[in-house]
Amino acid sequence: MQRDGVQLVDVGFHGLAVSCVIGVRESERLSAQDVLLDLSVRYDAARAIASDSLEDAIDYTAAARWCAACLRRSRFRLLERACAALAEGLLDEFSAATEVRVTLRKPRALQEGDYAYASLHRVR
Repeated sequence: MQRDGVQLVDVGFHGLAVSCVIGVRESERLSAQDVLLDLSVRYDAARAIASDSLEDAIDYTAAARWCAACLRRSRFRLLERACAALAEGLLDEFSAATEVRVTLRKPRALQEGDYAYASLHRVR
């Protein structure tokens, strides 16, 4: 999307596997389990497009590392709280970000389904 020189771009990733302690059941609190993280970060990429430089862009690899570290060091009970913490932290960490969408999936949460999930969209 472009308006008045603004180039809004979404960057991110899907299916980043992170092993962390998350859940409300006692069995979930005892050992780490894999969650899958999807992230979309929106920002004005006009400078990045003009310069073709990562220094003017939002580095999705850095965002992935930041998210993985956050999930590993925290012991969230709810997916919703983990999503909110990730969204808040990403907006703080990446000042160019204007919006973030975070989705966390727990593949082993349901016996009869593929996964349970929570998704949160935060706008600066």
